Amino acid sequence: MSWIIKSNLPLHFCEDAETRRYTNLDRISQETLYHGLERSTRHVEAAIKADMPKRYGLIIDGWAFNSEHYLAVFVGFEKAGTVQYPLLTMAPLMNSPTDDRSAATHLTFLREILLCDYNKRVEDCLFIVGDNCYTDQRLANLLSVPLVG
Repeated sequence: MSWIIKSNLPLHFCEDAETRRYTNLDRISQETLYHGLERSTRHVEAAIKADMPKRYGLIIDGWAFNSEHYLAVFVGFEKAGTVQYPLLTMAPLMNSPTDDRSAATHLTFLREILLCDYNKRVEDCLFIVGDNCYTDQRLANLLSVPLVG
């Protein structure tokens, strides 16, 4: 798992004949690797969920690649005198044909991620760190929080 992640390799790399030729590691299927990554993801999400306070800040950044729009969301909070910035998600923003790149779609995305994965309400956000663009400004206004950016 470490080799594939650190080298940014495709999951099928573990089944490649050349890979098998140059390693003494035990064989693993792409499916087994995928399930291991899923379990690791759930473990990390649970650790973040346990550490996240009721009130927090969000750090967001969106970008487009070809026709797909992505959003990275970090959470900011203090734990034991140290500021933490774990990554909550980095995913396509639009999941249905009716979605767009509006602040309302961003808000729906954040609401679903925070509630489903971390059992947090987006309304408990204290601030947003983001670009000084219309979408982020509107998102901050919808949440009635300051935009730092």
